[in-house]
Amino acid sequence: MIESKNTSIGCNAVAYCNNNAVNFADRDGHSLSAAVASAITTAIAIAIIIAVIAEVGISLTTSSVANNSDYSSAISQVRSFGNNYSLSKKAIISLLSATINSTYNKLKKQAKSKAKNISDTIVVVTADAEIKTKTKEDRGYNYWNAWIDSTGTSSFVRIGSGISKEEAKNRMKKNKNVFCSSQNKAYVLAKSSYNNKVPVGPEIDKNKENTIGYYYHYHVNKRIYKSHAWFLL
Repeated sequence: MIESKNTSIGCNAVAYCNNNAVNFADRDGHSLSAAVASAITTAIAIAIIIAVIAEVGISLTTSSVANNSDYSSAISQVRSFGNNYSLSKKAIISLLSATINSTYNKLKKQAKSKAKNISDTIVVVTADAEIKTKTKEDRGYNYWNAWIDSTGTSSFVRIGSGISKEEAKNRMKKNKNVFCSSQNKAYVLAKSSYNNKVPVGPEIDKNKENTIGYYYHYHVNKRIYKSHAWFLL
C-alpha cells in the first residue's frame, strides 16, 4: 500500500515485479523471473547486430550469431543500449571490427574461389571437346601430341598437333604423352615403344572413370617410361 497525491491510500499494481513489469515477471507469486524478458532482449539485440552487419554486405543468420562466442560481447553491449540504434551500431562496429573484416574476407575469398572453379571447368570441358573432335574427325592422323595441364585447380589432358607413328614412339620413349585415335592404336604404340613387350593397361586414374579430363591409357611394359598412350572408349 502507498500514498498518492490523489488519495491517501492506493495500490501499487506493479509491486509484485519490483516496479518493473517490462523486464520482470512473478509467475507463481513467490519469486521474480527475468528469463522471458532477457530472451526477447537478446533476440532483439541479435536482430540489430544482423541488421548492422548487413550494411557492410555480410548476411548472417540468427543461429550463426547466437551460437558464436565472437558475438557475445556485442550482444551484451547492444542489450544495455536498448532501443538506441545509433549507439548500438557504433558498439557493434567497434566490438566486431575484426570479426566483420574476417567474415568479409572469407566470403570474398569463397566467391573468388567459386569463380575460379567455374572458369577452370570451362577450360577442361573445352579441352575435352577438342580431343573428341580431333580423334573422331581429323582422320589425317592417328596420333597427336598430348600433355597433362596442371595450371588450374585440377589436372586434365590436352591435345595438340597430329604426328606420325614414329614421332609418337619417340615421344613415348622420351616420357612424353600421346593421344591415339583408338584403343588398338594406343595398345600397338605402347607395345612397339618398348621392345614389343606387352604394355600395362588399359587403365585410368583411380576414381576418375567418369571425370572429364581423364582418359583410359596404356603404359609401356613395366612402366619403364612415364608416358601415356591415351584413347577414347
